[in-house]
Amino acid sequence: MGKVKHVLQQPAVWMIWLGAALIYSWVYPLPYQAESVQPIDISVIDLNQSAASRDLIRALGATQALHVSSVEHMMTQIFAPASIVIPANFHQQLSNAEQAQLVVNLDANNLLNYSSAAQAINLVVDDWSQRYRDQHAYWQLGHSNERLLVLEETKHQDSYLAYLVPAIFAFLLQQTLIIAAAYWQSAHQAHSWQSKLVALLGSLLALIYLFGGVLRHFGITISSWPILLQVWLPMALAALYLGKLSGYFIRSPDAVFLYWVPMSLPLLLLSGFSWPVDQQAPWLTYIGQFFPSTHAVPIMTQLCQSQLNWHDVLPSIQRLWQLLAIFVLLDLLIRIGHRVIGQSSTPVGR
Repeated sequence: MGKVKHVLQQPAVWMIWLGAALIYSWVYPLPYQAESVQPIDISVIDLNQSAASRDLIRALGATQALHVSSVEHMMTQIFAPASIVIPANFHQQLSNAEQAQLVVNLDANNLLNYSSAAQAINLVVDDWSQRYRDQHAYWQLGHSNERLLVLEETKHQDSYLAYLVPAIFAFLLQQTLIIAAAYWQSAHQAHSWQSKLVALLGSLLALIYLFGGVLRHFGITISSWPILLQVWLPMALAALYLGKLSGYFIRSPDAVFLYWVPMSLPLLLLSGFSWPVDQQAPWLTYIGQFFPSTHAVPIMTQLCQSQLNWHDVLPSIQRLWQLLAIFVLLDLLIRIGHRVIGQSSTPVGR
């Protein structure tokens, strides 16, 4: 019984029971309980421009799940999360009671948007097909049991590997630096430039191994290593100083893991990895701006999927450097405060 009592007196045990099992299970769903998927932008390429195609476009825009962001009349590069191509012979096929084929292009990287868009488009197309069939008395032509419209679905990204794994790798780089810096500060109450340099070099080697070795082994290549390095550097420095700041308030080095490891999943979700950032609660989005992963993970993921130029990533890189400046300033103020307190507590004459 003595050993059991000793175990129950350990803070780590109660942190696991209360933090993970009870508190976390109730607190985590709160930000999302009133949230719902916002209308998904859909781009329509209308190559037919007939009354039937325009009526279908109006039906797509009338549903709450979809928002027709643009209507083009020629093939162009598509940036919307979803798009539909109406063929040039659309009205002719319908007039001949033939099946018309619509090409649906969906962004498969985000599971939430992908499933919502696919379901909404299918419902709209089925309802419109039935209404069009009834209006033109298709039953008289003997085609009442055939589907009027057929959807040919394509995806922007066929492999979830290029979406999931880079996000995890980028987040892993941040968490290791935060935990290492917090542990060092809590244990030694100091941070030398040598320790920061060693941590940065270790993170750089890990970056090359994860993104240049592991991902390359699975057939995923980085579109721009210069951009990747320009994102990694401020992210790594900001993570180091964030960990150092937390180390000032964690007295036991072992407690660093108890605080930061449970925070990994919430911070990962805040980066937009699982739940889209634009559909999170506004106050939660504001909190996420103070963590480097929120700005770095999306860029590192996109670099594994498509080409990015400097102008695409400049706002996020600037925010990372601004975040680093805030952390450095806070660290300076804390060290000045500790020095002033230490001098004031020194007895006079000694």
